[in-house]
Amino acid sequence: MTARLAGTMTVEEDGLRALAAARAHPVRDNFIQNGKIAPERLFLAKSQTAGASSPAPNKGPRVFLTLQ
Repeated sequence: MTARLAGTMTVEEDGLRALAAARAHPVRDNFIQNGKIAPERLFLAKSQTAGASSPAPNKGPRVFLTLQ
């Protein structure tokens, strides 16, 4: 059933970027409020979506967290 549903759905790049932002902001806020991390030490990078050239194109969307 999941495969049939996934086959009928299309997700636009803008939708994925909006979802990434909607997920990232609460995480950032949690780090600031509960993790006691200074806001100037946290930033949200421009979201990137994995295209057809990704190592696992059939695995669906991925979220990557990197520390710098």
